Amino acid sequence: MPLTRAELHAFCSYAQKIQAERSIPNFVLSIIHPAENILFANGPSTDTNTLFAVGSLSKAFAATVIAHLVDKNRINWNDSICQFIDIKLPENVDLTIRQMLSHMNRFPEHALTEASEFGFSRTELIKKLRYVKLNKEIKFSYQNILFSLVADIVESVTGQTYQDYLREHILKPLGMLTTTVCEKEYLENGNKASPHIKHDDLIANIPYSPYWNEMGPPSCIATSISDLTRWMKFHLQIDNTFLISKKSLEVVHTPDADAKPPYAMGWWKADEQGLVLSHTGSVTGFESAIAIIPSCKIGIAVSCNLSGNSFPYDLVNHFMQRFLNEKTFSCKNALQLQMPLLKTMRPLTNYIGDFYHPILENIKIIRKQDSLQLEISKKKTIATLSPISVLASHAKITQQLLQLSQYQCFKISWQSGMKAAGIVYYDNDIISFVENEKGVMDAILFYAESIDASLLICKRAVNSNDLLVTQSLFKVNKNERVATHAHKQIQQPISFGAVK
Repeated sequence: MPLTRAELHAFCSYAQKIQAERSIPNFVLSIIHPAENILFANGPSTDTNTLFAVGSLSKAFAATVIAHLVDKNRINWNDSICQFIDIKLPENVDLTIRQMLSHMNRFPEHALTEASEFGFSRTELIKKLRYVKLNKEIKFSYQNILFSLVADIVESVTGQTYQDYLREHILKPLGMLTTTVCEKEYLENGNKASPHIKHDDLIANIPYSPYWNEMGPPSCIATSISDLTRWMKFHLQIDNTFLISKKSLEVVHTPDADAKPPYAMGWWKADEQGLVLSHTGSVTGFESAIAIIPSCKIGIAVSCNLSGNSFPYDLVNHFMQRFLNEKTFSCKNALQLQMPLLKTMRPLTNYIGDFYHPILENIKIIRKQDSLQLEISKKKTIATLSPISVLASHAKITQQLLQLSQYQCFKISWQSGMKAAGIVYYDNDIISFVENEKGVMDAILFYAESIDASLLICKRAVNSNDLLVTQSLFKVNKNERVATHAHKQIQQPISFGAVK
C-alpha cells in the first residue's frame, strides 16, 4: 500500500515518540520512498553524519567486494577458499566462496562467534577453526568467523587490505566518505554515537568495545545514516550507480535454493513474495536494521546506540507493514519453557576442577563460600553458577542438557562489572557437568551465547593433544553420543508477509 508524504512525516514523528518512550539514548533513521525521495529523522544529539556501528549490516559490504572481484575475473563464486589462503579446516572440508558468503556449509551455526570478547584475536580464532565439529551435511548455518575470511582472500588476490580495497572500490565511488572500516578511524572521528547498555533497569554509557571491528568483514562497518542511504540507493539501483554488474548484484541478492530461511549474501529474503531484502546488526552498544524493496525503489534503515533492544527492528517492521498483509513479526522470538527447580545436587566439591577446550583454553570451576564460580583464564572472566529454575529461551538445548545430566545443570551469571566495562553477555548461558560412574565430573557441556552456539569442554589433560576428543562427540551413558551444536538466534531475518 503506497504511503503518502504526510504519512511518511508522521512515521518519523512516531519514531521520535517511541525513542523517548523507550529511553533510547539516540537514533538515526532514513527512508527512501517515491513520495518524498529521501527523508531523515534522528535523536536530539545526532545528525545525518553521526557514526553508528552497524554490526552485521557489514556483511553485504563484504559480499559486494567479492562481487567486484568476480566481475574483474580475479575470482569465481565456486572457487575454493583454499586456492587463496593457507588455512586448516576440520576434516579438510572444501569451502567455496559461495558457500562462505551464503552460510551454506557444514560448519555449525555461529561457530566461535564473539569469542574475541574473551581475549582471542581474529587470527587466533581462525587457527581454532580446525577444532570445530562439522555438521554431517551442508545446510544454512549463520556465521561470523567464516565471513571474516573475506579479508584474507581480498589481500591474497589484490595485495591490498580489505579495508583499503573496500574504501577505494566501493565506499569512495558511492560517496560514502564518513564510513569507517577500522578502529583507528572510528575512534578519531569526533561525530560518533556513544555505545550504551541497559543493566538493572539503568542505561549506562560504556567504553568502546573493539571486538566487532577486530572481526573485520562481518561487522567492521561504522557509518552515518547519510552514507547508509547511499548504500540503499546502490542496492535499489537508483541514480544508475553500477559498481558491479547486474548479474553479480543478482547473485548477491538471490538466496541459495536450499537455504532455510532464505538468505542471499548479506541479505535475508524473508517475505512471502521474495521482494524484501533485509538484515539486522548487533554489536556491543548498538543495534541496526535495514530493509529494501528493489522493485518498488523503497528502503528504510535505522540505527540506535543501545544494546539488546528491538527499537530498529520494530520501526522497520512497522514501516514495511504498510505494504504487507500479515501481522508484524518480531525479529527475536524466544522459545518459552518453564523448567523445574532441580531438587538434587552433588556436593559443591564434586564440581571443582580445571577444564580445557582448544577454543577457550583454560577454564576453572572454583568454590567461593556456598556457591560455584567459573573462570576463563584468557581474560580473567568470572561468572557465578546457580541451579536452573526458569529459563525463557533456548529451551531445546536446556532439555538436552538436563536429560544428559539431571542434577548438574546451572545457569551462568556473568559478573555485572564486566557488563559495565562494555562486555555484553547473554542471560541464557548454561553449563552442565557430565559425571562418570565414579561420581567424577569428566567434562563440561558449555552452552553460551556469549561465546559460541555450543561448546564441549573436556577436563585438562597432561598433554593437550589428548584433548582432540573434543572434535568428536563426547560419549556418556556407555555408547550414547551427545549432540553438542545448537541454534543461536542472534541474527534472524526480518520476516514480512505478502506485498500488496
